[in-house]
Amino acid sequence: MKKYLTIFIFSCIFCVTSIYSQIIANHTVVDKYDDIPQQYIDSVKKMWLVVAGESHSAGYRTGLNNLETLNPIYAVNVLESGTPEAATASYLRASRATWGDVSNATGWRYGYGEEDWFTSATAISRTKSGISYCKKNNLKLGAIGFGWCWDPGINFNDYINATSSYIKYCADSINTKVFFTTGTVDGYTGESGYIKHLGYEEIRDSVNAHADWVLFDYADILCYDDDGTPTTISWNGNNYPHITATNLGSGNIGHIGEAGVLRLAKAMWWMLARMSGWDGDLPVELTSFRADVSGNNVVLSWQTATEVNNYGFEVERYAQSVECKGWEKISFVQGAGNSNSPKEYSFTDNLTLTSYSYSYRLKQIDLDGSFTYSNEVKVNSSEKASEFRLEQNYPNPFNPSTMISYQLPMNSFVTLKVYNMLGQEITTLVNEQKPAGNYEVKFDASNLSSGVYVYRLLAGDFNASYKMLLLK
Repeated sequence: MKKYLTIFIFSCIFCVTSIYSQIIANHTVVDKYDDIPQQYIDSVKKMWLVVAGESHSAGYRTGLNNLETLNPIYAVNVLESGTPEAATASYLRASRATWGDVSNATGWRYGYGEEDWFTSATAISRTKSGISYCKKNNLKLGAIGFGWCWDPGINFNDYINATSSYIKYCADSINTKVFFTTGTVDGYTGESGYIKHLGYEEIRDSVNAHADWVLFDYADILCYDDDGTPTTISWNGNNYPHITATNLGSGNIGHIGEAGVLRLAKAMWWMLARMSGWDGDLPVELTSFRADVSGNNVVLSWQTATEVNNYGFEVERYAQSVECKGWEKISFVQGAGNSNSPKEYSFTDNLTLTSYSYSYRLKQIDLDGSFTYSNEVKVNSSEKASEFRLEQNYPNPFNPSTMISYQLPMNSFVTLKVYNMLGQEITTLVNEQKPAGNYEVKFDASNLSSGVYVYRLLAGDFNASYKMLLLK
């Protein structure tokens, strides 16, 4: 019977208690979209999002499509006409469809202006009826908001009063969340731009006064670039925000550009995840923990996806022997504190392996002293590599680094190389004589573009390869 080194890999989440804050999707949350835990991404995929609007609202929908192209985890299906599809859990449904409008009591409509959302009693009544229709037909309308166009000379109080009435209408028996929005920041300068700015400030003040109201701050999101740099202009000595040149782009997508619509999409996923119950905090999420025998040492390696208030990890060992007196602390590894990007850690236990079996675990400690134990990983020193073997890299897909493991049953000259899909060599990870044993090599693809790559191991007459996916 073939024997392999015993390696256990697991995933777990150390939970962090936090107070839920008000949901305000502005420029500060754009880069937090990839903090969303998978369970809330899955929750968003059960929703139907409607941004009822005219030409500017195309930016929301195109942005969602573009984000999915960059990262398929943010799956979406956008509908631009016809009957909305039935509820699904496979992707977020997004459109601007409404049942009826101010001129039509029935029928699916794909164009909603201020006259349909808030400028008359008929508009408000028809909007409420449309929301009820979606509920009766089990379309699971998860969230709806108004997609402003240029809309000159409007009364912002009318918008605030109408939108708040929709929130109250849905509060008791309709599971649809209505959110406030701010509007366009392109096409206006001078006095008219400043008046628009004051109207958006009125919306923000009203939302801030009600902890349960939600705001998607379209204007604020587009007035900042990805590096946090804002753009302002002035009128009559008054400075106010204006869309950045980068976000405006060519203006061919809902009157803004590629960069702008992508920022809208990222903030929208964040807002919908918050609506689905995510508190917005980053847990200490341990995505992998493994043990490998390397020569006479045990190498522990683990990776976190996110960290909040993480002081660090105590490494504990348990030896299965009569002399063992239980778990013992053998080291401490400092944590990253707060992080929304993957962090990698390792520790080498230098010892002379005997016939004992060893177990290891991590004690994750918060800055306030609270702690949580990981699952255990085990190694059995009597089990040696019995054949040449190359493993699938982990994690896969990955960004920006991944680990490649292999084992040698005898002393061998080893070559481990990475190639692109054209067969061109990217890098050489190993090119030397190695004794029998189990090995793990880190491949860092920080300087490479997203795509499929191949890694190949040559050791004596042994030749094996695997594909891996870099997803940035």
